[in-house]
Amino acid sequence: MSTSTPHRNLWPDDIAVSSVVPPVAILREQATALANKTRGLIQGEVRQLVPSPDIRAAAPFNYAFRIVAPALGNYRYDLLSVYHDHHLYPLKVTYHPTGQDYQAESEDGFLDALRACFSTEETKRIISALLAQVETE
Repeated sequence: MSTSTPHRNLWPDDIAVSSVVPPVAILREQATALANKTRGLIQGEVRQLVPSPDIRAAAPFNYAFRIVAPALGNYRYDLLSVYHDHHLYPLKVTYHPTGQDYQAESEDGFLDALRACFSTEETKRIISALLAQVETE
């Protein structure tokens, strides 16, 4: 007859959810902010990307931020991509219109990178052009 060993919990008591906001949550927040700013005419969309094997090894978490114009047949424009590993930071942001990469060591650095991408003349031109087309439909 075998005796049963009680279940043992060897995990420390101080395991907790980090107070750092994950990059994907910040991207989703900015997608909502874009829709609010344009009265829903232009929206943001966040999609998880399937990275190539060489990228997956270094940065298994990959997201695309797209600008979407629902009234234009759901036209989508890939604005930027974000790459990070399981630690969240540091991360890399690639701004697609220019191919420029931004490195962010922290949440604040990520916010600065997004602010820089969103406030470029190119991003403003893209959104303005889409809004002009939507408003003539």
